[in-house]
Amino acid sequence: MASLRITSQKHKLFVGIAVATLLTGMFSSSVTYAFTTAILTIGSSGNLRVSPEISGSLTVIGNRIFTASGRPIVLKGMCYTYFVNNAYATGGVWLLADGTMRWGWSETGVQNLLDFMRSSNANVVRVFMTVEYWLQNTGDFQNHIKYFVTEAAIRGVYTVLTFWNTGGTMEMPQGVHPWQDGNTFIKTSADFVNLWGNITTVMKNYPNLIFELFNEPTGDEAEWFSVTQQCITRIRSIGAVQPILIQYSYQINHDWGSGWYYGMDWVFNHPLTDPQNNLIYSTHLYTYTWAGFYNSDLGIEVTDYSSIDHALNECRVYEVASLHPVFFGEIGNNLWDDTLENGVRAQDIFYNNTLTLLDQHGIGYGAFAGPPWSSLTQWGLVEFGASNYTLNGPGKILVRHLGG
Repeated sequence: MASLRITSQKHKLFVGIAVATLLTGMFSSSVTYAFTTAILTIGSSGNLRVSPEISGSLTVIGNRIFTASGRPIVLKGMCYTYFVNNAYATGGVWLLADGTMRWGWSETGVQNLLDFMRSSNANVVRVFMTVEYWLQNTGDFQNHIKYFVTEAAIRGVYTVLTFWNTGGTMEMPQGVHPWQDGNTFIKTSADFVNLWGNITTVMKNYPNLIFELFNEPTGDEAEWFSVTQQCITRIRSIGAVQPILIQYSYQINHDWGSGWYYGMDWVFNHPLTDPQNNLIYSTHLYTYTWAGFYNSDLGIEVTDYSSIDHALNECRVYEVASLHPVFFGEIGNNLWDDTLENGVRAQDIFYNNTLTLLDQHGIGYGAFAGPPWSSLTQWGLVEFGASNYTLNGPGKILVRHLGG
């Protein structure tokens, strides 16, 4: 229930504040980046020709991830969310390097955003999509996704593709599966499996991809994992070898007041079979006085290193990470929470301590969320109204960890 309240609040931001707060004016200054030249081109067949940095898909061996060249990698980066649920969703919304906003498709916007992520040492970006836009190819949506994925690969950035909602005017399903939320695009679990067959056919030759079936899926747990297994089988039958990211429910929670916690038990309750043995397991984490890591008796957030370490252990995150790669697909620092601990924002303490522990255990993460989210929005990582992607407080914490 606590997680549901978090997700509802994120819904409101996507459908309301997310657009309203993008009214950034023309800001001064431009930025010059020094980046490597392109390492990837698209051939006439539509296949990617890449340098050894991304010469093939990531591979899971035991509880670690390896690049095609055999180098171990921990996926750490940011989310990009603006391909969903607003008037410009099929083309995205972009914060350019000079501080101006571009509403709708912009190759410059894609390039500037990914330059910023790569210069921040991000090696992965998690991208949200809408089922309707993909299936209907609304506004040339599929080519926009292909271009984004290609530009990410040029910069050595892996891309997680997932769905956030089913219809362009609909919010994310809550408490039901995507095929049960009343949309007209996928009406049955078989339609959902076919959706992933379609995506795989179109995208299987992009080696920097990671497939994630749906963002924060809920509904009947046994049914979800039965359909998940069907999707894995379909994806592999089409010839895709890329990793598949597995998630269930909204996030992990631990309440020091009641002693209640919700963790990653579902990993053990629903074992999955993958012919490629290429699965990554995922969860999310935000903290409030009523969700995440908190004490309901005292009405406070729990932010200290040892308590967070205890919570991650009790929620079985470390246990899963000892067997499989784990990736926190979302972790956020709530800018609207100004609670202080000894003069420091409690959210900053939580954020830094949690990222430290994830780093120490080889667990990856995708910060929620990259530009155009900013200091004016609840989860931004850059200053509002500034050029050159000036980092705000949470952004500075994150980038220190991305480079660590």
